[in-house]
Amino acid sequence: VYQNLRLDAEAEPLLQEAVADWRALGEDGALGLAESLNKLGRLYGQQMRQDDAVAAYEEALALRRAALGETHGDVGELLNNLSLIRIQQGNYAAAESLLYEALSMIDAPEGGHGHAGAMYYNLAYVVQYRGAFEEAEALYRESLTRLRTEHGPDHPNVLYALQALADVLADQGDLPAADSILQQVVAQTRRIHGATSVDYAFALIDQGRIRAEQRRFDEAIALQQDALAILRSSYPMPHPNLALGIEALGLAYNQAGRYGPAAEALRESLAMRRRLFHGVHPDVSNNLGNLGFVLRRSGDYAEAEALFREALAMDIELYGEAHREVATGLHNIAQIRLAVGDTVQAVVLHEQALAMRRQLFGAHHPHLAVSLTSLGLIRQAQGDRAGAERYLAEALAIRRALHDGDETHPAVRAARDRLDALRIP
Repeated sequence: VYQNLRLDAEAEPLLQEAVADWRALGEDGALGLAESLNKLGRLYGQQMRQDDAVAAYEEALALRRAALGETHGDVGELLNNLSLIRIQQGNYAAAESLLYEALSMIDAPEGGHGHAGAMYYNLAYVVQYRGAFEEAEALYRESLTRLRTEHGPDHPNVLYALQALADVLADQGDLPAADSILQQVVAQTRRIHGATSVDYAFALIDQGRIRAEQRRFDEAIALQQDALAILRSSYPMPHPNLALGIEALGLAYNQAGRYGPAAEALRESLAMRRRLFHGVHPDVSNNLGNLGFVLRRSGDYAEAEALFREALAMDIELYGEAHREVATGLHNIAQIRLAVGDTVQAVVLHEQALAMRRQLFGAHHPHLAVSLTSLGLIRQAQGDRAGAERYLAEALAIRRALHDGDETHPAVRAARDRLDALRIP
């Protein structure tokens, strides 16, 4: 959810004034101070000021623990909010720990507070991030059950959880099930909000993404075009949601192999985001990477590399030196270096990405398998069959672990075919 940036700028001094007023009351103002710090933490999170957000949330958390006890619902709310900042920072292990702590208190007399559905949703997201897709699916389903109980079947958070469930099913290769859920979301959103609403446009965008994954490219592009028409009507001026719709259409064109219109759309969304955000921002970084990917596929390696390097620098500034987006940036530049014949630098960058992904994800994650496969194919091209087999065998083992040994899963089959081809004398 985007907030007007001017209102953000106006809100901060008002919240700081409230914090100062509550502090002046001493113990009598403890809970008021905690609530003002909570609001300030949310504002800092929206502004990507993670360190400031953590400081505000941690002080608020200490105040609520002292005043309300360890298992009160308001303590759980702050644990959940702090976890969202840890996710922003890429510290998923800390986020997961905070969420488990928050969920451990929901059955306490004062622990429920109506946030359990959101907490399960956030935990599912973190678990999905580390590649435990079946566990994430179970958590999303629990989130759905609780959100429906807390808010009713037509609440926006229920629809968000359905969309997330579809996403994790797609991660597991069950695209028909994901598509079925998104058809439900589209119909439900249209019934609740109407066929010209922004919410309906977002539902169409998600359905279009799954149709593209199913290689139903004409349908995917049509859905994204319909969504974008709604967004252009809703936002006559530049707006983050409009940029998102333009980017989604560009990505659909890219998946269909239509690189010209893909690049055109992604340049438009990038220009809009630069105008909106004025510098370092996650949406700008992601857009840079997506445009770079299209240009790489169309053979414009020089501009693609420049975009990837700009995105990498931005991600390091946003998230620090060790983050999934930083690893992706290293991988993207490595692929460009390989394409232009700079194999030595490509290997160095791929090895850096691999080491970072091992640190971030542990033993089993799709991104880890991608890095291993890239290095294995380079070793194979260099004639190092033993080195190639070592990388490709580990990549296959990860794919099998992720998909419960299902030898028919497309990712498992592709990894096995690569290893089998290497072993042919």
